[in-house]
Amino acid sequence: MRSDSPYKNIADVRRASEPPKCGSGGATGTGFYFPRLLEETVGAKFNIVLGYQGGGPIDLAVEKGEINCRAMTIESFFAREPFHALAKEKIRQ
Repeated sequence: MRSDSPYKNIADVRRASEPPKCGSGGATGTGFYFPRLLEETVGAKFNIVLGYQGGGPIDLAVEKGEINCRAMTIESFFAREPFHALAKEKIRQ
């Protein structure tokens, strides 16, 4: 989640009048399944934006502020940039 978004914790996501936009390549991966899992288990709501052609375009959309979040595995998060640099200033984990 972008640190400059109004969503500071899952309670903020649950009570938001406008759900955060999260990017995903399609309806078959972590970017789709994890937000749906949170919707069904804790009552959060997300607007999942489908159609990104891989992780790079999703990362760029988060960095540019087009979307608020991206779901991924912990291995992906810590394995590569831009997350190391972004986590210091733009990403809330």
